[in-house]
Amino acid sequence: MAIDYQDERVQNLRSFAEGSLAPSLVRGLVLDPDTAWQSIREINAGIDALQVFGPDGRQIAFRGDPRARLEDASTVEGTGGIQPREDRSDVSILRDVKTFTMGGRRVTAVASSLLPGALRTNARRLTESLTLFTALDRFRELFQIVLVGFFFLFSLPIFFITILVSLLLTERIISPIVHLEDATRRVAEGDFSFRILTRPRDELSGLVESFNGMVSELDRSRRKLLQAERITAWQEIAQRLAHEIRNPLTPIKLSAQRILKKHADGAAVSGGDEFGRVLGSSVSAIIKEVDNLERLLREFGDFAKLPVPQPVPVNMKEILHEVTSVYASLSSAVKIDIGGVPDSLVLNVDRNQMKRVFANLFTNAIQAMPSGGLVGVHADIVKKAHTSYCRIAVSDTGTGIAEQDRERVFDPYFTTKKDGTGLGLAIVQRIVFDHKGNVWAESDGSSGTTIFIDIPITAGAPA
Repeated sequence: MAIDYQDERVQNLRSFAEGSLAPSLVRGLVLDPDTAWQSIREINAGIDALQVFGPDGRQIAFRGDPRARLEDASTVEGTGGIQPREDRSDVSILRDVKTFTMGGRRVTAVASSLLPGALRTNARRLTESLTLFTALDRFRELFQIVLVGFFFLFSLPIFFITILVSLLLTERIISPIVHLEDATRRVAEGDFSFRILTRPRDELSGLVESFNGMVSELDRSRRKLLQAERITAWQEIAQRLAHEIRNPLTPIKLSAQRILKKHADGAAVSGGDEFGRVLGSSVSAIIKEVDNLERLLREFGDFAKLPVPQPVPVNMKEILHEVTSVYASLSSAVKIDIGGVPDSLVLNVDRNQMKRVFANLFTNAIQAMPSGGLVGVHADIVKKAHTSYCRIAVSDTGTGIAEQDRERVFDPYFTTKKDGTGLGLAIVQRIVFDHKGNVWAESDGSSGTTIFIDIPITAGAPA
């Protein structure tokens, strides 16, 4: 292949030198090198350089690859035709020397063609590979016999040992897989409480732990989705209820105020009577209850129209100071302690919504301790697997939550208070869920309640 390639390049040089256009091209290279060289490349792209020497051996024209340049014409002077190949580290050079008469003087033209330096190396490798392949082909039958013997001497014993070990480990490996299949079926049927037990050093312990973690995450996600669906449904109810109630409230209130004013004007003239006192008391009660209904409607509207959070880096200790300064005055017998929150704790949250969360939690805690008590706030950074989050705990020493009510305290409009709306903890849960977090309550039913809030820490956020 290498010889054929070289012969082809040599023949191309010879054809160029002996061609009828060679004299005019050489003359053109002397008179207008750039134009002549462009014509040469268009006629024969295999010519990589053309150099012209005068009668005194000095170069009078050159165009092409600089690596083909001859510094001394004496190496080719007096010779003609194809020159011996010149091998360098990166290239091999083929030259054809031709003498022409131009303007009454004799000039020598050297046409060069470059061969890649890797050609020799590749040709040598091909030769070595061919030699090796020939040897392998010669001993092919012997190699087959050796391979068969190697298989019987080494492979068969290993194969039998593998079968024996497989039989011994089948029960240990297949049993967890069977349990995993059963667990997958039960989860697909909706049972998210199922967990797989495995030995700490079992081969499939990592897979089993991942499965248990996945089921736990699915259970949490399902609970969040159900809660979000309930909140959405209650929001629609709240919006419709507010719309239906708000329409008659305004004329009722205005009519009651007008009756009271008219009666007051008439009583001032007539001196008043027993009917006037009853009427005034009744109308005042109507106005008071209408105001209460308007307050409830505002709370319904706030719950139904909670805005999308706009998280920014916020110092949590500063938020707690602002909320505490307001709610500490509601009861002199209740003390609010926020010393468990680090001064440097910064989370990406919506400042106003997070203030509303703590305001609702402090309000519930104070109402649960009519005789006084302590409200404590603590915060810690928790890392689990590949996630990090801040866990905030708000605890009180109040009456606690009954066991049958513990799962319902976050449901909208569920309340155990006489004048409660049942929206405080529902709003807390909605805000926490909108921050991609989680919230739950723990209580023994008699001596206090703790509300836990988990807020994810985003990558790169300060904490």
